[in-house]
Amino acid sequence: MCLAGVPSREHQVNALMSGNEFDMLVVGGGATGCGVALDGAMRGLKVACVERGDFASETSSRSSKLLWGGSKYIATAAAQLFSWKTLTEPYTAIERYYSEMKMVLHCHQERTYMMETHPHLVNWVPLAIPFRSWIMWEPVLDHPLFMILPLIAPLFTKFYDSLSGFHCPPSYILGPKKANEVFPQLDEKVKYCAVLHEGQHNDARTCTSIALTAALKGATIANHVEVIAVLQGGPKGRTATGVRCKDRQTGEEFVLRVSLTLALALALALILTLVLAPALA
Repeated sequence: MCLAGVPSREHQVNALMSGNEFDMLVVGGGATGCGVALDGAMRGLKVACVERGDFASETSSRSSKLLWGGSKYIATAAAQLFSWKTLTEPYTAIERYYSEMKMVLHCHQERTYMMETHPHLVNWVPLAIPFRSWIMWEPVLDHPLFMILPLIAPLFTKFYDSLSGFHCPPSYILGPKKANEVFPQLDEKVKYCAVLHEGQHNDARTCTSIALTAALKGATIANHVEVIAVLQGGPKGRTATGVRCKDRQTGEEFVLRVSLTLALALALALILTLVLAPALA
């Protein structure tokens, strides 16, 4: 055992090789795969999860790394609301605006939650919005409303702060000299910079934390284990009943089997849900 109760990789691989059936098999140890394994384990299922490389070695280590509040969606919502279509379809326009802003509020809530509960994984990062003129002749989203964005950006960033209840560092502005000093990557002079803050997280560490939590909750999870073949069985031999795996550290091959009874039960439950849901709606 290691890391305060998390089974070692050797222990996990031995459990995978035991020949016991699992209720659920997850192939891929990225953030989604580890999250599915954690969810299954929390529901009392016997879960196996294998990753051919290291955890978060692919897509889950190549994100923007931002915990974004959704500033772009505020712009698209405003553009939709302040359009000619609002005059002809006011209810639809207002409904779309409300839907976009509701999503933005949820983004801010999730960002605040992550910042407050996972300080070992996340931090605040300042983002500069440079303006090289007082009027934008090529406005954002090609909407005339945003021609005056350089004039109202400080008000917008304060509004953006308010959506998270001002739990983020306050936005501010920088004059041209200070802007080039603080953000030397700016390749030309600016009128000023509006600076707001977004959350930033280490995506690979976040994924690894999910994998460790899944292991703590009972999932059997191992990296450097590759699926090399899918085993068929069941009626007419068309049902996946397991996989053949290879431990890439030792070269040893073994079989992982999934409970066919449970798989069929889950499939039946899904079919019933798809059939009955429209009738019950």
